[in-house]
Parts: sequence; C-alpha cells; structure tokens
Amino acid sequence: MSEEEEFAYLCGVSSELKADIIKSYLESNGIKVLLTDSRMPYWDRAYMGLGGPIDIWVHPDSKEEALRLLKEIEGEIPDDTTEG
Repeated sequence: MSEEEEFAYLCGVSSELKADIIKSYLESNGIKVLLTDSRMPYWDRAYMGLGGPIDIWVHPDSKEEALRLLKEIEGEIPDDTTEG
C-alpha cells in the first residue's frame, strides 16, 4: 500500500509554519500526520524548500477526530478542507 492510500486529505494551509503547528498538535493527540507541498506532485517535502501552501493528511480513520480537534483550537477549520 502506498502512502497516498494510507492517508486522507484533511486540509490545506497557507504556510509551512501553520502546518507544523497543526501537525504537532494533532500528533500530541495521537493522530499520525503527513505534510505535503500542495504545489508538488510527490510526497517528500525535503525537496520542496520552505514556504508555500501545505496540504495536511491523516489516516482515514482519524480524519473525523482531527477535524474536531482543529475546530476546537481554531474555532473553525483551517484555510480549506474537503468533505470527502
């Protein structure tokens, strides 16, 4: 199974800093997180440099809990999300 199949899109945020803060919070609550640069077709951020929009991915079974946690800390879901 590829990484793409193991993770579900959670939301996109406008900066790497915001993504890292969200990732840290979700992981501290037991949710595994993958961050990707939304402008690049591959998963490894090491090649992408700093800045730019970031997509946040979680395990499909954790998506509902992750959205609940984000709403709890943000008062709303970050920049964008999909309902799918």
